[in-house]
Amino acid sequence: MRDQLHNSDLGLCALLLGFLVASCGDPFAPEVIEETDFAASLGIDLSAMTRTATGLYIEEIELGTGKTATAGDVATVTYTGQLSNAATFDAGTYSFTLGSGGVVPGFDEGVTGMRVGGTRRVVIPPELGYGNSGSGSIPPGSILIFRFHLDALDSDLFSGHAKSSPTHILGRVTPVCSMYFPCRSA
Repeated sequence: MRDQLHNSDLGLCALLLGFLVASCGDPFAPEVIEETDFAASLGIDLSAMTRTATGLYIEEIELGTGKTATAGDVATVTYTGQLSNAATFDAGTYSFTLGSGGVVPGFDEGVTGMRVGGTRRVVIPPELGYGNSGSGSIPPGSILIFRFHLDALDSDLFSGHAKSSPTHILGRVTPVCSMYFPCRSA
């Protein structure tokens, strides 16, 4: 009888342990864009945005009139990066080569197709951002919201507003650095 009770206790404990483990969930489970309650101050309306095949959401705020950004172009963008709770994690100006892997995939995809002078907002799913590792003040599994203004492309470095940009010296793109975009020459 004692062995029978002991075996049933072990079975019950194993069953309870299974339920506990299954109910814990992943503490770093990525946010799902369509299930996220964005801070009201962000004004995110996914139904008014275009969803790409990769899951990135794009909102054209102002269409530019210059050259269209494509892979291989050196793009200079002014950006603000925020989390779904509206916390700003980075802002600045950055120059990089589109398609080179120098930025997170969602940043690259979000700029590709813009025209110089244009402004766009993108909502980047975790798998196109910093994923489950996070970075600095960006928690693991975070959705990223970027507002981009495309200042210049490689062929536009000495025209208009790009001419006076501190990132363009002697015809070369010099690195603009931040915590999330390490210094790199393009």
